[in-house]
Amino acid sequence: MATVQQLDPIYVDVTQSSNDFLRLKQELANGTPEAGER
Repeated sequence: MATVQQLDPIYVDVTQSSNDFLRLKQELANGTPEAGER
């Protein structure tokens, strides 16, 4: 069995409006996320 002691950081740049992010966060909290545009 292996033990992971450290991971390399991963940086992600996401272009998403704060309104979209807040809506998604609320949907996830409610358990009702919907598929949207890509």
